[in-house]
Amino acid sequence: MELEEHIKGVRLAAESVSNKAGEIILKRALLTETEIKRNSTSRPGPISRSGEHRRAWTTTAFAKRGEVGAVIGNTVPYAMRLEFGFAGTDSLGRVYNQPPYPAAGPAMQLAQPLLKKELLDGLGIEPVGTIG
Repeated sequence: MELEEHIKGVRLAAESVSNKAGEIILKRALLTETEIKRNSTSRPGPISRSGEHRRAWTTTAFAKRGEVGAVIGNTVPYAMRLEFGFAGTDSLGRVYNQPPYPAAGPAMQLAQPLLKKELLDGLGIEPVGTIG
């Protein structure tokens, strides 16, 4: 009976950590989405005529089999061209030399160290060595 109680306690602790990590990740993802939207509408970004590109950024959280996370994405067809640029001929024969106007990349670079710190602090973990 003692082993069963111990296993139950470990499972409850793991669930609690997973839930807390999920909350931290979602909060940071939503803040990152806001930063991406800000990057999508200001220089050096593209001129925002309709606001469609900015509005199309979404965040979806997930939790499955002990894994938690969030995905930030954009639903407009030209989002990748704005983020990475495009040089070449499209399927209609038009020639482009569009520079990149990254919105997500810079926001993700800012978010990564913040998320690491928030997870360590939020879960009460002391860092050991270098976290890569």
